[in-house]
Amino acid sequence: LLASDILLNPRDTQYTRSVSPTDVPQRFVFSGIWHLPFGHGMRFGTNWHEPLQAVLGGWQGQWIYTVSSGLPIVFQNDTFYNGNPDTIRTNITGSTVSTGTFPISGFYPNGVVNPENSAIELSAHYRTFPYILPNFREEGVSNADIEVMKRFNLTESKNLEVRVDFENAFNHLLFGAPNMDPTSGSFSQVTSQENFPRNIQLGMWLNF
Repeated sequence: LLASDILLNPRDTQYTRSVSPTDVPQRFVFSGIWHLPFGHGMRFGTNWHEPLQAVLGGWQGQWIYTVSSGLPIVFQNDTFYNGNPDTIRTNITGSTVSTGTFPISGFYPNGVVNPENSAIELSAHYRTFPYILPNFREEGVSNADIEVMKRFNLTESKNLEVRVDFENAFNHLLFGAPNMDPTSGSFSQVTSQENFPRNIQLGMWLNF
């Protein structure tokens, strides 16, 4: 997904061309429904008595599993880099979020220019460094949502559905975007979580 709606400099006459901030080049979704093999007419429990059938039979599960690329990371206005931007990559893991998720040696003010020299003010310079690099991204998504449900027949026209939802069922942590302020002491570090911890919900629906 490409975008051409950003000016690198206020006096530019043409928009810069880059990937969109919402670009996700790879996305895989796997979903399904599975009737648990317990109860009348199933592999297990065909001869169950009605009380046991009512409690344990007829359950079904469904799931949605999503894997996708991470979103592009947007560089701030005052960004100076002394190197090849195409080589910048993130490495976002539990062991790097507090130490740095990408090399910062080429960024201002880390050895490139002197931040105390007022003659070198990035806001007064002509920018050529892009806001978005196609391969510089947040951590990719890996998430599974699972639901287990059963319908209890009360009468010929009424039934009660019981559902248990497991959002982020495996409690997979998705780190947020790294700090992109080159003047910050936590530059390139991750201090936030993008998703929510596992959430379990119990719901009942009366259909009539």
